[in-house]
Amino acid sequence: MKPRNPVSLVIAWLALALGPAHSGVAASGGPVGAIQEMGQVTGRVKNVATGDYLRSAVVQVEGTNLRTLTDFAGAFALNVPPGNQTLVISYTGLDTARIVVEAPPGVTVTRNVDLTSEIYSLAPFTVTGEREGNALAIQLQRQAPNLKTVASIDAFGNPAANPAELLQRLSGIAAETITGDQIRSISVRGMTSEFSVMLIDGETVANSQGSSANRVYQPEQFGTGNLSSVELIKAPTPDQDANAIAGYVNLVTKRGFEQAGRNITVNLGLGWRDRRFKGSPFQDKIADDLGLVAVSYSDVFSVFSGKNNLGVAVNVSRSVYTTLQEEAGSVYAGLSSYYLAPDSSAPLTRFVGFGDFWAPTRAINTGASIDYRLSPDSYVFAKFSYNTNDQLQQLFRIGIGNAAATPANFAPGSTYESSTLLPTATAIANPRIVQAPRDARNYGVNVGSEHALFGGAATLSLRGNYSHADLQLFNTHDVQATSTGIGLAVDRRGGDAWYPSITQTAGPSIYDPASYRMTTWTRTDQSAPNDLYGARADFTKNFATAAPASIKVGVKYNDSQRKQRTKQSQYTFVGADRVANSADDSMVPYAKQSLKLSEVRYGPFPFTNFGGSGGADDPTNATSGYWGQTAANAYNSYSVSNGANNDFAEKITAGYISGRVDLGKLRILSGLRVENTKVTATGWTRNTTAAFGGNSVGGANLDPAVVAADVARAQRSFVAPRKGKGEYKNVFPGVHFVYEPMKNFLIRASYNRSITRPGVGNLLPTLTENLTAGSVSVGNPDLKPYFSNNFDVSVEKYFEPIGLFSAGVFLKEISNYFRSFSSILGPEGLDGSGMYAGYTLTRTMNIGSARVRGVELGYQQQFSKLAGFWRGFGAFANLTVLQALGNFGTLVTSTKLPGMVPRTANAGISYSNYGLQFRLLGNFRATSPGASIGLASGGIEFKRMARLSIDMKINYRINRTYNVYLDVANLNNAANREDVSAVNGLPWIRTKPGVVFNAGVTAKF
Repeated sequence: MKPRNPVSLVIAWLALALGPAHSGVAASGGPVGAIQEMGQVTGRVKNVATGDYLRSAVVQVEGTNLRTLTDFAGAFALNVPPGNQTLVISYTGLDTARIVVEAPPGVTVTRNVDLTSEIYSLAPFTVTGEREGNALAIQLQRQAPNLKTVASIDAFGNPAANPAELLQRLSGIAAETITGDQIRSISVRGMTSEFSVMLIDGETVANSQGSSANRVYQPEQFGTGNLSSVELIKAPTPDQDANAIAGYVNLVTKRGFEQAGRNITVNLGLGWRDRRFKGSPFQDKIADDLGLVAVSYSDVFSVFSGKNNLGVAVNVSRSVYTTLQEEAGSVYAGLSSYYLAPDSSAPLTRFVGFGDFWAPTRAINTGASIDYRLSPDSYVFAKFSYNTNDQLQQLFRIGIGNAAATPANFAPGSTYESSTLLPTATAIANPRIVQAPRDARNYGVNVGSEHALFGGAATLSLRGNYSHADLQLFNTHDVQATSTGIGLAVDRRGGDAWYPSITQTAGPSIYDPASYRMTTWTRTDQSAPNDLYGARADFTKNFATAAPASIKVGVKYNDSQRKQRTKQSQYTFVGADRVANSADDSMVPYAKQSLKLSEVRYGPFPFTNFGGSGGADDPTNATSGYWGQTAANAYNSYSVSNGANNDFAEKITAGYISGRVDLGKLRILSGLRVENTKVTATGWTRNTTAAFGGNSVGGANLDPAVVAADVARAQRSFVAPRKGKGEYKNVFPGVHFVYEPMKNFLIRASYNRSITRPGVGNLLPTLTENLTAGSVSVGNPDLKPYFSNNFDVSVEKYFEPIGLFSAGVFLKEISNYFRSFSSILGPEGLDGSGMYAGYTLTRTMNIGSARVRGVELGYQQQFSKLAGFWRGFGAFANLTVLQALGNFGTLVTSTKLPGMVPRTANAGISYSNYGLQFRLLGNFRATSPGASIGLASGGIEFKRMARLSIDMKINYRINRTYNVYLDVANLNNAANREDVSAVNGLPWIRTKPGVVFNAGVTAKF
């Protein structure tokens, strides 16, 4: 049978959602489709024990499909038939309430509802807080028309400053890039972060990675102080953007109407790291600074003759912490440099490396939310945020060996277990001292209004937002020194493969600063700011028929402006005699410290002070003229700086329509979204050939005339600025089913189409010409996005009072991967201009496909129905299993999707009673293929080994006002990264952050 077009299926379901019913009985008992004037009941639903207004509580007319959900302020408006009707109000973890109302046709009556639970009378002193957050998260997830996972910000205890610490505990999410104990990026459903998008309150926000203008978001740049919950949206609805194949990470901020009355919370804390070894200058001490100062305030006011019509929430936090990372292996040498023949049966160690890293960090997280009700039917809001994350990254690294060693450079009989590298001019010891400030700024404003029209039968929603992000990597200094003629014995027999025994066998002592000569200094400034402007309007019309239905139409506009700016200066140390690598280039005047590295197992090695730190031992502060620019330095400085400066703009216009119908046990949402994307970008036409005079020829020459000539050649290589444009339009159908065959049991099924737009670097209109070879290589601003058909099926079983078991499967059929193609240009030349006719053209084009599928299991429950001591226990666990198959834009079919973690799991137990809250949490990620195979690994396939991290969180409530807490992260001192060669498991890079402690006191007023 010929398969049906998905668009046709969605249109059919849309017609079902919006069309009249033709059979059955209406709510009043008359024929379905009969027009019946109704009354209206309005009110607010509150947890009487906590005073919190309840969002997404279900208010339903008993015996009918007439139902609604309360809004963020706990308010509802529901049309009801004439006569006495019973409203059933339900909410996770609270006792269901029933009230009898009568609203004559055309009349609105108000009934406020207070919900409670027996648990509050059993343990009124200890259960508030975490319980309510988990209840809201489950309620939101349960009532959502589409598949999503929701977690309150304190679902797993006191939240860390980095939202990713919480996100990694959700099924389908894995930590991707970890520096020290800080998660910088995450993967969603097995796909790297470029396939997902981060939202704040449902709106896309600007992002910046600093070193390049790309789409990768970094959660650590956003704090948790102003958040109430996080969501992983796995199956977006038509009113949501379609540009995230993996899914959306949505950070939901606090609002003033969420709680009744004034609420003030103050959190003071200390943090420190235990490295489990002494002797490193990088140690984090308790007394270094007050680690956390956070103040949260919310209140509801009566203004302009209104009653409780202004809600305000303000949150300010300042975090001070230090990221630490011990390194074994070589972070800056690829596998092919580290080993000779790493994929063979007889590899040899060419190189060894050791390092130590820290990053003292100060972060500020602020947010403000203002909600004002103009009337019972209308409100306006404004949200503001401002976040900073300033890190002073500093590292000491040393590499020892010969990255180009051949078998002849090893002593006879050398093996992987025991080898001796012979001394040659290219066998070196290379200390590297880097100081890299990393200052992130992001801020945003989100304004809007919502208006109930036609007696509550319709809603008009208007939104506008602006956000800015800029991660600045300014004033980075990379200073290196070198000693040559080194011989080295490496012995791994009977020891830890990550920490082999090393013995210097020849050459000047690698532990003596007099053995080293200062060599290079690179100073770099990088910035990639992003400004994002957005606006949208949505209109929803509700139909109060026997099968309640609604239609939603909307338009949205996003304008993303990106810049990439780099300035780099490269220098060579020449000393007083103006000759590189001579006797007066000694490291001694600047080597004021000797350090042991890699858990203080190796060394002490001599190091200079950090570049840019000032003082006599700052090598970049050397006597004027000691650092010189060779012709090659000058050429590369200009080329790197100018070549990395690009502008990029992306304008996305969208329109969408969707319909919802409630058939009682079955709820359906379906619709279509149309997006038009316009891209403009700038780049350069370049020619670096000798024939054109665009290559570097001066080499190490320091003659000012030769240097100037090489700079001129660098300038000449940038033939002309180049501007490119691209445009594409896509249609995205989607349909979502929620079936409830029995109480507290849901079956979900979803289909939707989505895209992931290419990385910004792939869209730049660069052009490199070689007139001698007759070839031209161009970027492609018209590159089309990845395209995916997404299928999800899941079941959810809800437990009383607060619990959930879920199981789901998903499939993503992805096309439009891309790779480089070469072809011969015809007489029309490039872009129809006739230029480069007959040349070989190399351009990235769309081709290739992949399939990603997975299984997701989740369980969480609080056992508050048990008796006595056992009442306080709770547990959670989830498991994600993933599988991939495709060519991923290559010529080979593979089951290895780079960066995909095939299995992730989380588990934990909690106890909450007698004022005590205790949690033990575990996070596991299985061995995965390396995320990038190329320059980083020297072209050798590698894998990231499995990781299990255990955390403990303890909170004790002294009284109704004060809590004290102690959190211990990475209790088992697990490495955050262990990369090994895929074939032989040869150790390459290992980093360990130590154990992280945070303790403090929280006061609530």
